[in-house]
Parts: sequence; C-alpha cells; structure tokens
Amino acid sequence: MKSLEISIIIATFNSERTLGKVLESIKKQTFPKDKLEILVVDGGSYDKTLKIARMYKCKIIKNPMVEPLTAKYLGFLKASGKYLIGLDHDEVFKNRQSLEKRLKVFKDRRVKALHSSGYITPRSCSPINFYVNEFGDPFSFFIYKLSKDVRFFAKSLRQKYKVVYENDNYFLIKILHLDQRAPLMELLAGGGMVDREYILKKFKKLIPNKKLFLPHLHLHLLSINPYIAVMKNDPLYHYSAESLKKYLLKLEWRVRNNIYFSAEAGSAGFLKREEFEGKNADIKKFLFIPYSLSIILPLLDAFYLSVTRGNAIFLIHFPLSIFTTALIIYHYLRRVFGFYPAYTSYDGSSKILKQWR
Repeated sequence: MKSLEISIIIATFNSERTLGKVLESIKKQTFPKDKLEILVVDGGSYDKTLKIARMYKCKIIKNPMVEPLTAKYLGFLKASGKYLIGLDHDEVFKNRQSLEKRLKVFKDRRVKALHSSGYITPRSCSPINFYVNEFGDPFSFFIYKLSKDVRFFAKSLRQKYKVVYENDNYFLIKILHLDQRAPLMELLAGGGMVDREYILKKFKKLIPNKKLFLPHLHLHLLSINPYIAVMKNDPLYHYSAESLKKYLLKLEWRVRNNIYFSAEAGSAGFLKREEFEGKNADIKKFLFIPYSLSIILPLLDAFYLSVTRGNAIFLIHFPLSIFTTALIIYHYLRRVFGFYPAYTSYDGSSKILKQWR
C-alpha cells in the first residue's frame, strides 16, 4: 500500500448544496487517488451531506462542537498525509492539475506552506459575494487591504512583500515577521496547503491547544520560516452564495465573537491574531471607528472599489463600514454593563458548548 501524500480536510454542516461540486473537483484531479485521503468533518448535518460524502468514499469524522474551527482541528489530528490541504465546503478547484503542481512546490526546501491563486466568484452567486470573497468584511479591508480576488491577490502580495523566487508554477514571498504585518491568510481554508510532518515536528507543544494553534497557523510558521509560496493559475471557485441578510448575521457573529468570546471562536479573529503579530500590532485598529464615522473616507473607498472592479456592489462598503462600527460600539457597551449573549453558530440556529480545549 502506498503511503498517503495529501490529506484534504473539509468542514461540513448541511452542505449538500455545494459539497458535490467540491468533491467532484477533487475526483477530477490528475493526482493519484491512492495517495490521497478526504476527511469530511461534520457538525451534525441532517440533509444529504453525509450521503454525498459516502458516495465519494470520504472518511467521515463527527464534530460535536458544530463550528468549523473545531472541525479543522479534529481533521488535523486524524489526517495521515505528509501534506495537508484545508478546503471549505464551498471551495472548488478550477485547475485539474492543482494537487500535482502543488506537490512539486514543496521540493523547494524553503516552502512549508502555500496558498492558492485566490477566489473566483461564480456569477450564479448573490452579488454580495463579490465583496465577501474579496475582503471578508470592512474591518479586514481597513486593516489589511488584501484582495482575495484572483485578479488582484498576487498583485497585492507583490506590492507589499519581497518576491525572492519565481517560476511558471508559483512565486515565493519573504515576510519579515517582526517588521511587517503578515497578510490575512488562513492556511486550513481557501485551499491553503502545509507540510503537516514539519508542523508536527516544530509545534508539538502547541498542537494540543487549538485556540492558539490552527486559526493562526501562518503566523506560527512565519515565526520560524519567513517564506510562503503562492500558486499561479490555481484559483478556487467560491460558491458561498450568501444573501445580504445572512452576511449581516455573520458579520454580527464575528463582532460578537471578538468582543465576548475571545477564548472560543473569537480566538480565530483579529484580537487574538494581533497578539501573535507582536510589534506588528499598531494603533490602526483604533482608527477604524473614526474612519467609518468620517463618512467621506469609506465613501471614497467604496467608489474606488466599484470603479476598479467594474461592479456597483462594492458601493456597499460604505454602509457596511457604518454598520460594523455600530455593532462594535453596541456590543462593547453591552459588555461593559455585563450583558453577554449565548455562544452560537453565525445564523443563531445552534448553541455551541464552550469546551474548546
């Protein structure tokens, strides 16, 4: 029996709408299937998610905590491959040779992690996804200004970081961890890929504590290795298809987690990320509220994004900035007066037990 080269982790919860597309894109890969495993870590789906996973012969792992951060941690512990890829349940490979080409990148001994070429938003998705897939939320845009759109992702990285090597398959950037704010990357999502054996060796003491480890894996890696590879011609279709209503619920969930639950899901958010960035952390976070309330600054950014992207949906950056600021002020005031909400999934449908460790 051949040893496994690659493990792919997919966190799922009622993911029948997109999971088939994801698994079909993996099935079509030119990479040998006997050197690959797919781990579907499920939070208790009651639709056809598990039926689809079994049809594609995935290994199914139960996630009693429902939320995806625990799912990725459980998948990491159960994985057997030398290398590990994190996919969300709505991220689909475009390039059929993706796995084959990625594996070749790790022949460069400097490479312990790589990122895809960014996202393509399918036209069938709700328009809000063009904004979501590119910047995530207004606060992330303000702090990082890093586009995840395949048209701008590589260009943004090249402008901010030094490219030390490049060929037809990938380019390698060097990030001086103590001198520059690291890019916003989650290596176990967005098609990120890491050398699992290297991580097990270098971070043996951190792995048991998922709060400090997996959500900010790229920052941990940068603390000992300043290189990240970025693939060329290897984007992912992102079928998030969120409606504006669902996105606003998710935005509030992110704010609440950062303010009330920094020891749970909030540990994947900005405040915890800032702790690992050391002296990269600066006063910029305090300027987001003045930025939003200035009106003119987010409005100028909204017009700039709309024109450069050729898409009027980016005008929504202005009202979203105001909305996010209102959420931050509201929830900080509630916290000051001792009001704490339940810890739930982002749509509020499932309460989550606070047993992260």
